Amino acid sequence: MKSNKTLTNNILDLTCLKDIVSSDIDEIIFPDCLSPDFLLIFKMMDLLDFKVTYVLTDEVCGDCGCKLHSKGYYTRKPNGIPVSVKDYSCPECGNRIVTNFNEFIDNYSVYTSTVKEWGVKLSEIGEESY
Repeated sequence: MKSNKTLTNNILDLTCLKDIVSSDIDEIIFPDCLSPDFLLIFKMMDLLDFKVTYVLTDEVCGDCGCKLHSKGYYTRKPNGIPVSVKDYSCPECGNRIVTNFNEFIDNYSVYTSTVKEWGVKLSEIGEESY
């Protein structure tokens, strides 16, 4: 059952992001070039009651150049925030591509470098004597 709540009823109006972000009544769709740090704004403003989906910016196979087909979704938790990432397959060469955050998140980590730096800075503040 879809909720009656829409994005325009919230404090944050996404019309300023219309070239980057697309939205549906219950879903916000981000391209993979947008850092997951952006989601922290939604979390701080308590606006994460919508499904967040990350998709590839260019839905074309890197090997053969064929248009990719969607196979479904996986759930990931960048910065501890659950999001869906789109899974693609190439009909020509059979490659499977899952939207990822490799540009922003190191291997074997779920936090972006920005969030990790904030943690280091907070620990440095905690060690200072007053």
